[in-house]
Amino acid sequence: METEKTTYGKVTIYMEGAFGYTKTEAKGFEHWRTEYAQYKSAIRFRYLEPRKRKWKGGTMTNKPTLVVLEGWGHMDPDDPMTEERADGIFTVKSTRYACFDSRYAEEFGLKLAAYMGTSGATVLEDFRGVSTHCAAA
Repeated sequence: METEKTTYGKVTIYMEGAFGYTKTEAKGFEHWRTEYAQYKSAIRFRYLEPRKRKWKGGTMTNKPTLVVLEGWGHMDPDDPMTEERADGIFTVKSTRYACFDSRYAEEFGLKLAAYMGTSGATVLEDFRGVSTHCAAA
């Protein structure tokens, strides 16, 4: 059973990837809840980036990580890379943690909370911790 689409204009989208959160600014954003595989209320979304005509999107099932802020120009997530080691010929970089480490989400949550406390930005949607196994209310 699909819910009605919720639509927004200019937004900043944060999603967790393999090495922490990524930031995407979009000129259009839609989301809705629908059944998907064993999930009764998966989160479907799509967004349109500036200067693009093709919509991108996805489905969040187990442990969604999607956060949407109103407008553009918000904070950038922390860079997952550590200090570089250079020996004159090449540079080596590595990530702070292994891929999908929970510390990326913890750091992002703390940084976002601090940013929200000082910026006055509006959170339109925050799906972190939302259950996708039960039907949407």
